[in-house]
Amino acid sequence: MKGLRVADVMLHDYPVVTQNLTLDTLEQQTDLAGSLFYPVVLDGNLSGAVDLASIKRIPRSRRGTTRVSDVIKHVEALVTVHELDPLWDAVLRFDASRVEGLPVVDPLDPKHLVGLVTRDSVFRTLLMRRKAQAAGATTEGRAWSPTRPRC
Repeated sequence: MKGLRVADVMLHDYPVVTQNLTLDTLEQQTDLAGSLFYPVVLDGNLSGAVDLASIKRIPRSRRGTTRVSDVIKHVEALVTVHELDPLWDAVLRFDASRVEGLPVVDPLDPKHLVGLVTRDSVFRTLLMRRKAQAAGATTEGRAWSPTRPRC
């Protein structure tokens, strides 16, 4: 993780939802299996977030009348990060808060959503970086291998 910042792993393309959306509509319009955390926006500003665990706590029979606003975690209670924060800080915030996503906000305007970091985006980035390092080591190893024929 050395040298990585939140900006290196943050998503720029992610679903956002509105407070008035019913949970059954949210389920129909999004792939709940593909995302565990949804920023909630109101008038273009971050107003909170809803996660899959909050949705699943509501019985399926009540999701047609339950709105996102009924299960939202309001912005004041959200754990957020900034683009230039070290990635390790985000990992520590994930661990402390036990959330699936961290909104990336503008440091001068904590309601201005600029991206999203998920546990999955961190994991995928670290995995890709590890594979690239391993491939580099393998390539270097081949170049210096005593069994490799010299040209």
